[in-house]
Amino acid sequence: MLLSDDKIKALVSRWENQEERLQKIADSVVKGEDWTIHLEGLPYLNDLETLPGDKYPRDLRGANLRRYFQPKPSIVPASSDDAPNISYIIREAMLNNTPLRGYSPFPVPNLTADDVAMAMERGSRFFMAMQLGKVIGAVQVDIGDQLKHNTNNESYYEITNVSTLPAYRHQGIGGGIIRETEKFLRQEGKHRWILIKIIAELGFEDYYRRLGFEKKEVYQKQLSKGSPVYLEIVMTKKL
Repeated sequence: MLLSDDKIKALVSRWENQEERLQKIADSVVKGEDWTIHLEGLPYLNDLETLPGDKYPRDLRGANLRRYFQPKPSIVPASSDDAPNISYIIREAMLNNTPLRGYSPFPVPNLTADDVAMAMERGSRFFMAMQLGKVIGAVQVDIGDQLKHNTNNESYYEITNVSTLPAYRHQGIGGGIIRETEKFLRQEGKHRWILIKIIAELGFEDYYRRLGFEKKEVYQKQLSKGSPVYLEIVMTKKL
């Protein structure tokens, strides 16, 4: 059926300010539920036939569902049993931190499950990013004070090894991991600041700036003799 431009505009406009409705629709589709129950009160439903088992017609005309069909990751604390998963995800993320898959100009540490478990014993906390029951990312959280001149002379949460499996990149997962981690730390409430150090040459400064971080200092670094010298940016955010 060929629709006029006016009808198309009308179908699109009915979804304005309907973010909560769209999220409920996407969640119900993923769960295999009758998602049409969330269409109640939407205009132009009478244009279409209602199928048996559905409350309303299956009308998604004009809806921009792209962002809603990307389930938000949830952050769960990891235990020593999760160390193999975490070490794998962090290594994969570091090795694939450039568009050229499998290559990085920076040395990739051979982070093993034992290394992760030992870090846990020393007080580091690791969290896993879960999406639909699958581990897709990881993040490490420590308490720091060496750079507290950037955080009003207060101790801070330092996040490192923010990692997303390559197959899940460019879908908003990394930002979701950061936001969920911040939410967890804010609820914990032991420190008021969060700090992260990033490699400037990888081009993530603007990305973290969009997430609310502010650049504080830049250092010259070298991971090991013979490896490239690079610039490390210290960025902070108040929780």
